[in-house]
Amino acid sequence: MLVRRFFKPFVEDELDPVFPARTRLLAHPAGAAPLETLAPADPLATLAVGPEGGWTPYEAEELRRRAFQPFTLGARVLRVDAAVPYAVGQVELWLRAGASR
Repeated sequence: MLVRRFFKPFVEDELDPVFPARTRLLAHPAGAAPLETLAPADPLATLAVGPEGGWTPYEAEELRRRAFQPFTLGARVLRVDAAVPYAVGQVELWLRAGASR
C-alpha cells in the first residue's frame, strides 16, 4: 500500500515508475460497469480507491488517461474503510478467475 498526500504530483511524477502499466483498476461510484465485466490483462493489478467523497472529476479523468479502468462496487457508495477490503477481495477473486480461464 502506498499513501501520498497530494494527488497531482504523485500521478504525474511517481505513478508510472512505481506502478508500471499493467491491469489498472479505478474503484469509483461512477464506474460504468461491475468488475466482472472487465477482462484481466495481467495476473497482477493496481487498484486505486479514492477518499470518502469519491474521486473528483479531475482525478478520475487523470487516472483514466493513465489506463485505469473504472468499475463500480455496487449501487451503494461505501465508506473507504469498507470499500478498501471489499475491493481488494473482489479484485483478488477476479484475478484468480481470469487466471483459471
